Amino acid sequence: MKLYEISHQYEEIMSELESTEGVLTPEIEQRLDAVEDILQQKMENIACLIRQFQADGELCKSECNRLTALRKSRERAADGLKAYALANLQRMNLKKVEAGRFVISRQSNPERVVIDNEDEVLSKFWIGKLTLPVNEIPEELIDIAVREVNKTAIKEYHKNYPQEEITGIHFELGESLRIR
Repeated sequence: MKLYEISHQYEEIMSELESTEGVLTPEIEQRLDAVEDILQQKMENIACLIRQFQADGELCKSECNRLTALRKSRERAADGLKAYALANLQRMNLKKVEAGRFVISRQSNPERVVIDNEDEVLSKFWIGKLTLPVNEIPEELIDIAVREVNKTAIKEYHKNYPQEEITGIHFELGESLRIR
């Protein structure tokens, strides 16, 4: 019997009990006991299922955590091996090595901006929370504005005006390992 059928049967018994003005006849008592026994058994089974699903959920969660840790460990190992291979290619001054099924080569990364001293960076290279250059934020809002250096603007400026020096920063060129 399904739980909703038990509920329906219980409601019918209660309705009959009301029609007899609360007099519990032997027939009603027998039916009530039978419904309560079935209800208790059904609820116990449901409670067991709930506990099982909760335990399964916890097991899935712990397995997910284990797999996440394993993934991170493997990614760190791969990154370490890539750095090791790149360092050795650089040390031997080799651009690429054909190794069986793979071609392992050094690849130049785009130039990146490194902030040496934020205080020296011109205000036109700063942005506020509203992504405005700091020099365009009204004076009364400057102190409360969230600011950060806009490295993209610095790169663009440097590309357009390569002869001009930008204080407080320097550019770095890096390399990464490419495996094909």
